[in-house]
Amino acid sequence: MVLLQSNFAAVTTTAGWADAVADDEALVRSNLVVSAMSGAEAFAGRS
Repeated sequence: MVLLQSNFAAVTTTAGWADAVADDEALVRSNLVVSAMSGAEAFAGRS
C-alpha cells in the first residue's frame, strides 16, 4: 500500500537530496500520476 500513498516521499537525484539536507529544505512532492508520467517520459524510446 505504500505505492498508493503519494505523500510518502519525494523523488530526486542523489545531489538533489544532498542539497535539500544541506539547506534544511523539504523536497517538492508530486502525486502518483505525475510521478508515473515523468518516469514514462524519462524512459521513452529506451530499449
